[in-house]
Amino acid sequence: MIQVESGSILLRDEESGELSFVKTLLPEPQLAQIRIKPGQGIAGYVAETRQPLLLCNARQHPRFYPGADQVTNRQTRSLLCLPLIAHGRLLGVLQLINKKKRRVY
Repeated sequence: MIQVESGSILLRDEESGELSFVKTLLPEPQLAQIRIKPGQGIAGYVAETRQPLLLCNARQHPRFYPGADQVTNRQTRSLLCLPLIAHGRLLGVLQLINKKKRRVY
């Protein structure tokens, strides 16, 4: 249903404020070792500002953090990153990576 190459849910640790990968669309267990500090990268920025961000060329954004690309051997091109908020409390962020080209029939 979601026409993207990859995606993930990162949850926020209440004590440290760090984000950690808890679920991915593709099996990528190596992401479990990455923790995003508050304000780090695009996910950290979205968590900090609580504002969604849509980027057609994520690698050109000054806040782009290449850590996840390095451990997965993938290349992020486009990115939709949304804060996950419930009852005014930030739970984490949702990332959808590399929109697939739409097929014309």
